[in-house]
Amino acid sequence: MAIKGYRAFIKKGISAGKRQDLTGGGLLRSIGGWSVLKDFRKAGIRVKGDERILGDSDFVENVLKAAEEEFEQKYELRAKGYDFNRVIQRVAEVMGMEIEQVTAFGKSPPTVKKGVAKIAIIGS
Repeated sequence: MAIKGYRAFIKKGISAGKRQDLTGGGLLRSIGGWSVLKDFRKAGIRVKGDERILGDSDFVENVLKAAEEEFEQKYELRAKGYDFNRVIQRVAEVMGMEIEQVTAFGKSPPTVKKGVAKIAIIGS
């Protein structure tokens, strides 16, 4: 039922064609022009987003903050020398495995058994 409704919604949107209220201009256009934006700035109101983004300014701010935190964390780890290969190497050391076993496809019984036994030892 939901899929049919979604398809109908998409078809209706396609048949409506290009909508000026959803294209170009971004924040400046959607807020009502320069004069409105200047008034907002004088009042100390900072707006991030426009009607093309589903959510208010607080939502947009939260999404941007979360993305920035994730970006900073990713590059903090990279600055400390962490990358995929280093993680694989460390897992192999901790689990007493060969690097090839860590990245092997599937769940071979010897590899799984070795990992479970190592985790049990570490956990106790």
